Amino acid sequence: MIECFLTLQQVREYVRLVFQITKIPLAIQTIRSPPEKKQKEISFPDIPEMNLLKLPETIEKKLYSMVSSTDINTVISDTPLCYTEEDVYTSFYVPFTILDQEKKLNRKMLLSIGPCFQKQMNRSFSRPDIWKNRKTGCFRDCTDEECLLVSQHIPYWNIPHLCAVVQLLYVLLFKIPIHVSDILNPSNSFMTDVDAMTTEELFKRRENNTFHSMYTQESKIWKIIENGQTDKITEAFTIMLFSSTGKLAKNRLRHEKNMAICTTTLATRAAILGGVPDEIAYTMSDSFIQKIEEMTTPENIILFNKKIIADFTKSAAEYKHKDRKNYSPVVNISIQYIEQHLHDKITLEGISDRVNLSISQISRKFKKETGISIVDFFQKQKIEAACNMLKYSERSLLEISNIFSFSSQSYFSAVFRKYTGQSPSEYRLKAPALE
Repeated sequence: MIECFLTLQQVREYVRLVFQITKIPLAIQTIRSPPEKKQKEISFPDIPEMNLLKLPETIEKKLYSMVSSTDINTVISDTPLCYTEEDVYTSFYVPFTILDQEKKLNRKMLLSIGPCFQKQMNRSFSRPDIWKNRKTGCFRDCTDEECLLVSQHIPYWNIPHLCAVVQLLYVLLFKIPIHVSDILNPSNSFMTDVDAMTTEELFKRRENNTFHSMYTQESKIWKIIENGQTDKITEAFTIMLFSSTGKLAKNRLRHEKNMAICTTTLATRAAILGGVPDEIAYTMSDSFIQKIEEMTTPENIILFNKKIIADFTKSAAEYKHKDRKNYSPVVNISIQYIEQHLHDKITLEGISDRVNLSISQISRKFKKETGISIVDFFQKQKIEAACNMLKYSERSLLEISNIFSFSSQSYFSAVFRKYTGQSPSEYRLKAPALE
């Protein structure tokens, strides 16, 4: 059985972040014997409708045979269980154990990924009597009305990209890579016609000479973002990724949206690796994906795809300029402390205690190495973070002021003008549109 050394709270945070990016339903349950006795610990989206979904009967039976064994750690493979119903929806299930620091078994868990529709929802497809397997599938205990209610929260993700999400979760939660061939392992799959679909699609690509771009080509884009190479943004646009993207949906508009969402997801990770703070990168990602879903023409989405690459590259470049390797350890610790508490009201006493120097000592040292005072640096960092929120979120000025713990909105505006030369409202109006 695959092992996880994270706490349940850490697992919850990773699962939440993946859900925010993908909107794929995700849940963590505690497994007991028999498996009917499960306790749901984590669920996204956290809404009552999702509780109507059940584990498919084939998964229940497989799980029962696993947990009923006396040697729980050896009978469950490290590959996920997969279920597809009539090529309409697919879900993956990953049994794992959470271990404590002494590698003692702490808790047996089940990660559910999906279900995700394999077809676009339309008027005829939304009729539950057409596709719902009442006897064995995830919707087996749902009425037609409940099926329609739940289906509103189930996204469309084709199998290749759903597998990519499974791969991402394996790296985040279990710190190991997993190959697509292992994810779609026939011995752990309860699927219909997936192999036939893949074979047919490969035949069409060979006939039409339309292949995916090579990974080595795609990785060049992510390195440009990670390294903040703004001078190579134009080069990134010419890489084959943008001219040979495969087929992510039957509908052209949906295909381009899926392509842009994939670009956003990977670019977000590249930017974080390049030094962009997680919260800023994820805020940008959320904003981009929301805008993508609002777009109505493939041409605009293609242009926006390039803006995603450019903005993440520029953001990484900004943080590259904040290279602190020449700062002394106490100044680096002070900066780290400040950046971790931008939403708080910190004091010089707090920083002094953190680095074990007097207020006067750390103040002089900080000013000498950075060129500005601790107070100015703290306010400047807050304003830079506020600029990102003004640009990439729709939060009100009052909300942003409160988030960064300014005593009032008017004081926030005054400090903002001090460092930017304009008011928050003026900055938001002049910020590049996300069109």
